[in-house]
Amino acid sequence: MPPSAPLDAVDLAAADPEGSLAAVEASPQQWRHAVELVGRLDVDVTNPRSVLVAGMGGSGIAGDLASLAADLGGGAPVMPVKGYSLPSWAGPQDAIIAVSYSGNTEETLGVLAAAEQRGVQVAGAVTSGGHLADAVPGSRTVLVPPGRQPRASLAYLGVPVLVMLSHMGVIRSLDAELSAVPGHLERLLTTWRIDSPTNDNPVKQAAMELAELVPVFTGGDGVGGLLALRAKCQVNENANRPSFCNVLPESNHNEVVGWEQLRDTSRRFGLVELRTPGDHPQVTKRFDVTRELTGTAFATVTSFTAPGATWVEQLAAGVLWVDLLSIHLALLSGVDPTPVRTIQELKARIA
Repeated sequence: MPPSAPLDAVDLAAADPEGSLAAVEASPQQWRHAVELVGRLDVDVTNPRSVLVAGMGGSGIAGDLASLAADLGGGAPVMPVKGYSLPSWAGPQDAIIAVSYSGNTEETLGVLAAAEQRGVQVAGAVTSGGHLADAVPGSRTVLVPPGRQPRASLAYLGVPVLVMLSHMGVIRSLDAELSAVPGHLERLLTTWRIDSPTNDNPVKQAAMELAELVPVFTGGDGVGGLLALRAKCQVNENANRPSFCNVLPESNHNEVVGWEQLRDTSRRFGLVELRTPGDHPQVTKRFDVTRELTGTAFATVTSFTAPGATWVEQLAAGVLWVDLLSIHLALLSGVDPTPVRTIQELKARIA
């Protein structure tokens, strides 16, 4: 199928045989089920000095979400750990949560083992099974449904971590905000589903603009920055294409200059502004001025503002939008959104 073909004409059965799009469009049900899964959670760690959240890839974004929640209203720092090494300062005053969808992620298992050796308190784990379920058994582990792609399981992986943090006293309870997410997403999907007409569907419109381009996602510090990271990773894995992300105001101190030269190259890129109602007023100004200064360097500039009454709703809505966008880009290019063959080959070679 040529890249310019409209999304309305996509044969989903042929283009998306494993149902990646259907899984994303079922996000409201996943958020609702994730809230139900944490009902029996038992966390016996209280008031730690800090919390480490170990995880990689689609599982690792749970740590970014937890860190954001702590930044927005927490009583202790939360740090994602994405690699093999535990921070040198971590010790018995700190806690760790391990997140691995498969339960067999070598980096996460290694960090968890190092944490236990150093006396770090194991607060809990989130997984579908594997070695992690054996390493952290019982009511401290939230077992999520197996057979999914980790990158399509953000609510299953992230909601339990947020609840664990609230049980530890690190953040306040987000029960009300989390319970409101499914209804919020269902309302948005009335126009965001792939069977919605393109003229009414902002996801389809953005996908058509970016169909043959390399997306550059920019968000504000906070929710928008996490959405930019999420978008970059989802386009990489679902659409099998390069994608980049940065955060305002930091990118105004470096990247903004990088678009002055190589205009023939930069015209193959599309800028995507990921805004939220909670952006700092100066960040909002920076979005506008940055567009004025660099907009001509890009083939197109697209802006999306994540809707929602709370930061949790805005985050969930933004994740839904960028996830749908990444799959729409895959379908426009004739790419099956599910396989990640290069990652599988890499894992096989280093095993």
